[in-house]
Amino acid sequence: MSTEMEVRKLRTAETPKKIIEADFPSIQGNLPISGGWGYTKEDAVYIDKNHPDVSKNLPFDGVGVEYVFVGKRIYEELIIFRSGDDGFSGIGWTLINQKLISDGDSKFDVLSYHVTAFPDPDWESLKREWEQNNGFKSSPAA
Repeated sequence: MSTEMEVRKLRTAETPKKIIEADFPSIQGNLPISGGWGYTKEDAVYIDKNHPDVSKNLPFDGVGVEYVFVGKRIYEELIIFRSGDDGFSGIGWTLINQKLISDGDSKFDVLSYHVTAFPDPDWESLKREWEQNNGFKSSPAA
């Protein structure tokens, strides 16, 4: 059974860069972005190869930065900015569409993802069933 859900868009006083770097210490000081959360053109995320956080000794990987941002934003939306049993586990995402649009001198990379996740109570129930049945190792093949 599949249920589609509209993601609650993040609205924060702090910048996405500041929030993501605080929540994910392994990337602290290494996320060369500015701007917003990227839901609209007006709220775009800017990936800046000239950002002070970019090492001048390594080739710039803008696509890698883009994908790191996408993953961290998904975790922020589905885990960190949720409360209690409102969170999700078993999260995965697949790129379904990517296109470049122009608006005057600006270019925007528009990404669409299919995100899958289990509500935490469902995840915990499935996990208990898995553990109680020894990972279904003794189940006959279907």
